[in-house]
Amino acid sequence: ALAKFALTLEKVCVDTVEAGFMTKDLSLLVGPDQKWLSTTGFLDKIDENLKKAMAADPNEAQRNAVKARLFQAVVDLLQKPAANPT
Repeated sequence: ALAKFALTLEKVCVDTVEAGFMTKDLSLLVGPDQKWLSTTGFLDKIDENLKKAMAADPNEAQRNAVKARLFQAVVDLLQKPAANPT
């Protein structure tokens, strides 16, 4: 189940970027006119697309809900400002 989730997440990330939704660092590789999203905007788009991908298989709805909460926890952690070491 975890391997399937990882493959789904990888596919969603690739498909999202190929659809033109990416962060600025990737957009600079495409060209100067490529539109880009903030990190938060990109993660929101990944979240939206991942939920759609996971909803496509209703037999795994409960497991996918747990995985979605795990993904959201990772997103929240990544968006948390880094602590200043003193």
